[in-house]
Amino acid sequence: MTTTDILTDMVLVESEKTATIHAPVERVDIADWLLHLPDAEYQRCAPPDHIAAGTTTTDDGRPMSINVEVIGGSLMVQHYVADIHEPHHCRMVSLSDVQTPGGWTKIHARPDQYSSQGSAARMPGGSASIQSDTA
Repeated sequence: MTTTDILTDMVLVESEKTATIHAPVERVDIADWLLHLPDAEYQRCAPPDHIAAGTTTTDDGRPMSINVEVIGGSLMVQHYVADIHEPHHCRMVSLSDVQTPGGWTKIHARPDQYSSQGSAARMPGGSASIQSDTA
């Protein structure tokens, strides 16, 4: 294995979270929220680990969120590209830079967020769901 090999058969973390928003599902726009999250709001989500957030686009015009945070003591620069960006479904894909004690490396992340009326949708690891409990 060389230093440029990408291991695609390893899963480091899988998680699933559900949250309830007390608002009509028609007013929930997951993609808009993720792709326009203000830096200060991102930092308030997990102080002191969330350091910075911003948005941009890829060279071909796809929306992108850049996040800087510390996870498990390692500095991460996440380059999330919106693979799917609809009001009730947003999948982001990132080949993130991670600073470890052994130097910089890359990690692939794929959070997948859904919103639904009533019971929350179930998703594979690396995902979150948000449900609205009001019509």
